[in-house]
Amino acid sequence: MKVFWKIPTQFEYKNVGLAIGVFDGVHCGHQKIIKGLVDSCRKKGMTSLIFTFEIHPRKILLSNSTNLELEHHRLLTTLNQKIDILTDLGVDVVVITDFEQEIMNLEATEFIQGVLIDKLKMRQMWVGTNYLFGKNRLGDIKLLEKLSQERRFNLHIIEPVEFEDELISSTRIRKYLKQGDIRAANLLLGRQWTIVGTVIHGTKRGRILGYPTANIKWDEEIVLPQEGVYAVRVKMDDEDYKGIANLGYRPTFGEEKELIFEVHILDFDEEIYSKELNISFVKRIRDEMQFEDSDSLTEQLKKDEKQAREM
Repeated sequence: MKVFWKIPTQFEYKNVGLAIGVFDGVHCGHQKIIKGLVDSCRKKGMTSLIFTFEIHPRKILLSNSTNLELEHHRLLTTLNQKIDILTDLGVDVVVITDFEQEIMNLEATEFIQGVLIDKLKMRQMWVGTNYLFGKNRLGDIKLLEKLSQERRFNLHIIEPVEFEDELISSTRIRKYLKQGDIRAANLLLGRQWTIVGTVIHGTKRGRILGYPTANIKWDEEIVLPQEGVYAVRVKMDDEDYKGIANLGYRPTFGEEKELIFEVHILDFDEEIYSKELNISFVKRIRDEMQFEDSDSLTEQLKKDEKQAREM
């Protein structure tokens, strides 16, 4: 897959089908659009293209909002994760744009003609039923249908996907994660939800307990699940391991004021500082708890390990 980090001035592809959006999480609803695009382009000998954004447009539009409002709009995936998922889905080209600098102030028709048709050679377009575009989001599906007839491109409007009688959305998945409902979040994503993080130095208290942990530094733009203990899968250097993750404040030792994310990798005991880990959440085991002493905590960790091994 080829990636352009801005709208290209010279574009080598001549016959393009595209879908446009943030695609945060690339969940099952997004996948319906993307798979339809990719399959259609392959059958017709066209290039499949995803047009997306370096920074979520909502972050720019909410730049003067409160921290609480911004907290509700944290991302499900990093940009690099999104690129990897789109690669796996078979997309040919991704164009990543600076929303604020390149398209925020373009009128709806100017965006479709000047950017998508003239610069990206769009001949077919795949969108959801709620797609809005152009300056102040004044362009809607009705206008897009009119433009598709006037500018002669094929338009595919895809109905949303539902789960348990409710639309699948990134907002709904964030809600499930904040509730600790990993099962529901993973069903809506169509895969296990994953945090990418780097191993940093910690207090090494887990090693004393017989459960050494890797302390994880994560991207602060990414949403975090409800605090607690989780069964996870850890991918590192193309190897996969089972593990136990804890997100919380270590109340037994009363020593943390900031949120800590740590992972015990089962059947593994090597120094991995500065390594990048992909931590996929499989199941929520329990709440974070305060124990009377280290022995009580160790006994509980053994129970947690048993659940993680059985997943």
